[in-house]
Amino acid sequence: MHVLILNHHPLQAKFLQKGFRYENIGSDFCHPDNLTKIWYNQYDALIVPIKTWEFPPIKSFLEILKSLGNVPIFITHQIPPPKNLAPSFAELPSLRLIGTHTPFLHLLQKLKNLKSSTQSTLPHDTHIQIENLSINLATREVRREGKSRYLRNKEFSLLECLMRNANKALTRTYLLEKAWDHNTTILSNTVDVHINRLRHKVDTGFSHQMIVTIPCTGYKLQTRKNSKDT
Repeated sequence: MHVLILNHHPLQAKFLQKGFRYENIGSDFCHPDNLTKIWYNQYDALIVPIKTWEFPPIKSFLEILKSLGNVPIFITHQIPPPKNLAPSFAELPSLRLIGTHTPFLHLLQKLKNLKSSTQSTLPHDTHIQIENLSINLATREVRREGKSRYLRNKEFSLLECLMRNANKALTRTYLLEKAWDHNTTILSNTVDVHINRLRHKVDTGFSHQMIVTIPCTGYKLQTRKNSKDT
């Protein structure tokens, strides 16, 4: 599971991230002004720590949240929200308010329930194909244009993650959480090194480069049609 924490309340955001780390829940920070820029649907939930209901300007902020679709949104707060916000909250059925009474434990349980329900509905396909690139999860075989490509374990895990999220920009932190064990000591450029090796094995010799770098964010697996549209 991977969540995005809005960072307009730094102390609470850091507290949440530290607690999530102990529970094997990956998380990224984002300033409210950059939410629509960084949101690529790769997160399982959005966490919004609220210190006061005046910042960020909550009514305009709720309008931004509507544009994210049906993503689960959890607002943690220290004081009850004003009653005049009730109509706005009603327009966001996926929004949940977490009060001051054991907020982290409550939030953690909500996320675990969300994770369990998501896992129970995931498809159990053993074969994924994106254009001329295919992987077999049972045999761990990778082919492009019918030609076999040998990948190491981490490279395979990264490619599977990219293919399951084709045409979506994935952050380095997200890829790290998906492919590496939480107890493993890793270097800051670990993802970049493995992506470069993966790109060499998957893209070398082909006119269309599928693994694309997204500046200041991470990587995505881009289809030929999507590259023409952009």
